Amino acid sequence: MAVKMVIEPIFEADFKNCSFGFRPKLSAKDALDRVRKACNRKGNWVVDVDIQGYFDNINQEKLMMLIRNAD
Repeated sequence: MAVKMVIEPIFEADFKNCSFGFRPKLSAKDALDRVRKACNRKGNWVVDVDIQGYFDNINQEKLMMLIRNAD
């Protein structure tokens, strides 16, 4: 929990407002609402992505370097 409290605000700052997966205070219902609104407009895309094992494959050295440099 301590790590989450430290790194969550760092990464949250870089997420686009159209990203809903595992985000604080956002849910699948929020994503569906956004999709419904987008479907009423032409020229929009809806993309659903689920990368299996994503966090199992993060380069730990690079992650730690980015966290150290986040100050």
